[in-house]
Amino acid sequence: MKIAINLKRKTEYIILMEDVRNSTNAQDGQKMVIYQGMDNHVYVRETEEFYQKFRIKSPDEQTAIDLLKTILMKQGFDGLHYDEFCGCDMDHLNCCGESLGNCKPGYKHPPRNDNEDYFISPRKNNDNR
Repeated sequence: MKIAINLKRKTEYIILMEDVRNSTNAQDGQKMVIYQGMDNHVYVRETEEFYQKFRIKSPDEQTAIDLLKTILMKQGFDGLHYDEFCGCDMDHLNCCGESLGNCKPGYKHPPRNDNEDYFISPRKNNDNR
């Protein structure tokens, strides 16, 4: 697993595939990188351009949180939650500083009130909070 960091925005992405040949454009055989953001969107960029704008995080720079983000993202989750009042998205994993041992994967939803930026729930839809 490779983690890439956007040099301008400092956001992290998971590289899904490198040097994929693109035969659908005018430059037949152009190499592309396919990568996924923490928002679960998948992106495609020409390889040379990708490596001008991103830096690969070396294995010794990767933390347990990086690995957890990767697993959550690959499973389609948006973050972690402990209860209805405690939850963190991918950009703020472990923001409370508590042990992650009791946290569970969850999905991000719009705020329920003016005091929240978002909330994380075990349910994909937010009908039953």
